[in-house]
Amino acid sequence: MKKNKNFGRILNYVKPYWVGVLLNIVFNLLAIVFSLVSFSMIVPFLNLLFNPENLTLVKPDFALDTDSLLAMLDYLISYIIVTKGQATALIFICLLLVLAFFMRNLTTYLALYFMVGVRADTIKDLRSDLYKKIMVLSRGYINELSFSMGANVNDKVFVGASIGIPFLYRSLLTEYQENDLDNNNNFQEWEQRETLYTDGCGINAKIGVIVFPARWVRLGLSLTTPTSYYVDESWKTSTYADFKTNKYVYNSDISFYSYHIKTPMLINASTAFIFGNFGMITADYEYVNYRTIRVSSSDYDYSNLNGDISQRFKPTSNLRFGTEWRLKRMCFRGGYSIYGSPYGFSKNDLRTDTYSIGLGYTFGHVTIDAAYALSNTSKTYDMYSAYTLYPAHCFDGSIDNTEIKETTNINQLIVSIKIRLD
Repeated sequence: MKKNKNFGRILNYVKPYWVGVLLNIVFNLLAIVFSLVSFSMIVPFLNLLFNPENLTLVKPDFALDTDSLLAMLDYLISYIIVTKGQATALIFICLLLVLAFFMRNLTTYLALYFMVGVRADTIKDLRSDLYKKIMVLSRGYINELSFSMGANVNDKVFVGASIGIPFLYRSLLTEYQENDLDNNNNFQEWEQRETLYTDGCGINAKIGVIVFPARWVRLGLSLTTPTSYYVDESWKTSTYADFKTNKYVYNSDISFYSYHIKTPMLINASTAFIFGNFGMITADYEYVNYRTIRVSSSDYDYSNLNGDISQRFKPTSNLRFGTEWRLKRMCFRGGYSIYGSPYGFSKNDLRTDTYSIGLGYTFGHVTIDAAYALSNTSKTYDMYSAYTLYPAHCFDGSIDNTEIKETTNINQLIVSIKIRLD
């Protein structure tokens, strides 16, 4: 009975956002429909294309059910094969599959889009009932425009180089809130919101070589130069304090600042052992020295910050291992990677471990691959930043060093389809 009561209390937090929940359900159902349609179309349609004796030349009766719709598509593709040829039919099938997968991905994205809002608002309302809380919402991306060139020497030595122009964006919302549950003093509630927007672009260069000293082994070496980013930031702060005798509200002006940051150089070495057409084992090693990160600006001296970076950060390593094996038409894959902590490879803070498995199957001209990956990242930080101008003082005069441990797990399911046209 108590569990049902707790579940009902949680539902009360979700009720104000019922529109987002409803849209999430609708788009999830549509995503399921498009997923079923896209996968169910592949085999029978290609069977029509490569086996003309199975063509459907009689127009079926139309009805609103799955079998009738697929039969009507069979007839339509058969008609195109007979009247326009196999090449036109293949183009039509590819466009149909692209449309189905696009609609599946679009509806999946919309379902997640509406659920993110419901989840964020619900968690915000839940946390508002706590005595002391911090909420951090971070969104962003890093994309890169690359100009590349390569050379091949007797199919044994491959050399490549590129110039990259990365673009980055991040929005960070941080909220602090405290409430007086004892109600035995003048203070009742305090809330502070900090908003930060980061936007920038940079430039880097990459060069690498792959060598096949023998048919069964592959060696690789590459270097990525430090990326020089030019970054613009804007931020604002709002504070609200509620006392029994008065209320205080403060909203800062929007501030702007620009600076330059240089990332570490990346060195990569890789090897692969190839066992004919049966399988392969790969290993990659990367070296990154986070102590070389540097920040600079035309109107401020960052020597103290750069000194702190050199002291706190350490060189670290990234390791990736993978394997792939074939059994007739089946293909099995597995992988494991470690992205070391910037505080040293032996540290767990901000270290990321990723596990992946995959399966592929080939029939005729079509290959379907599916893979699952799980990434785990842990980090620890103080509730109140050491760099804030308003550290939290306890009643005894000490600084509140409340430690927060955060773990992020990312689950990914990836499906791909390859059609060979030869």
